[in-house]
Amino acid sequence: MSEQGLLYIDDMVASMAKAGKGTAGDFYICQRNESYTDFILCDGIGSGIKAGIAARMCASRISGLLSGGISPRKTAEKIVSYMHGIRDRDMPYSVFLIARVLNDGNYTIWGYEMPVPLVLYDTGVGKASVIHGKYSNEIIYECSGTLKPGSALLMCSDGITQSGMGRGLPMGWTEDGLREWLDRKIQSGSSKRDAANEAFSKALQLSGGAEDDMTLVLLECRKAVCLDILTGPPAMKNRDRDFAIDFLSGHGWKVVCGSSTMDMLARVTGRKVSVSGGNTFSKPPEYFMEGIDYAAEGAVTLNQLYNIIDEDRSRFDERSVVTSICEMMQDADIIRIYLGDAHNEGHGSIVFRQTGILPREVIVPLIVEKLLSKGKIVSVIKP
Repeated sequence: MSEQGLLYIDDMVASMAKAGKGTAGDFYICQRNESYTDFILCDGIGSGIKAGIAARMCASRISGLLSGGISPRKTAEKIVSYMHGIRDRDMPYSVFLIARVLNDGNYTIWGYEMPVPLVLYDTGVGKASVIHGKYSNEIIYECSGTLKPGSALLMCSDGITQSGMGRGLPMGWTEDGLREWLDRKIQSGSSKRDAANEAFSKALQLSGGAEDDMTLVLLECRKAVCLDILTGPPAMKNRDRDFAIDFLSGHGWKVVCGSSTMDMLARVTGRKVSVSGGNTFSKPPEYFMEGIDYAAEGAVTLNQLYNIIDEDRSRFDERSVVTSICEMMQDADIIRIYLGDAHNEGHGSIVFRQTGILPREVIVPLIVEKLLSKGKIVSVIKP
């Protein structure tokens, strides 16, 4: 798939512990890379601390297996086999959902004793098609399909579908009741996100408060916003051209941090560079080149980006190339950082130490850590 067709999966989670219990018995993990998004939802049997421990342990096992390269199907089978072995023992027991959505929108979901996911479209709501399989005398269901930009998956724990049980609804709200209610909301013009939030509120209302742990998840598909950042030339000049062409060939926004990096791009592409001199520390010089959205000094800009990436943009009282790049980073879903390995003599200056400016090879990993914590898909590309 071309980069222009990459998709991003936004996750929205509404969750509440059972009334009177300080610890929720539901637990989730969302992990992303450039190829797919994995969402894990676990529901520990019972409520309170014991259920919470069970859900966390189950989610951690699933996450560990997936991160280790085990396929979601094999992971589901392994976890179900383990749960079957402890079903009648006094050990932490949890049911689960594992959803994997590829960056082209194709998804597969494996569920163990959890409500079947729903698919939300602009025109209404459908139930995901289900295939059941038996593993270790336990039943796992599998759903698969394709999300297009604007469509979404809705998953939940049984605290949602069983809400209202014993309060006028003998079987609870049920999966069909939830689907029909959401369908009416979307057909009447509600957005998927609003409909999901209202569904969670409705479940609380039906149960007279949280009579069980309740979690509702919306995985909404949209076109990904991509950002490519180039900082630092390669240590070996014979790699300049390939590194620059790789950076320029993508379809994302283009940002360059570093005057020597701009010189390298100019040399490789033959494009002219101009500069607008910044006159304050918070407003470093800005460079201009055809095909580049924003360009600025290297280490100074990277350090300032790290310092303000968590800030609300309404607090940016002085507009600069730094705040503009920061807003791009906040808006982007997929960020690729092209990190050159050339040594910059200037980074050893006592001025850098005095002002606390960390060199490129130190500050970039710190920026990556922050971006990952925000759910961004980040990769670092070296020459």
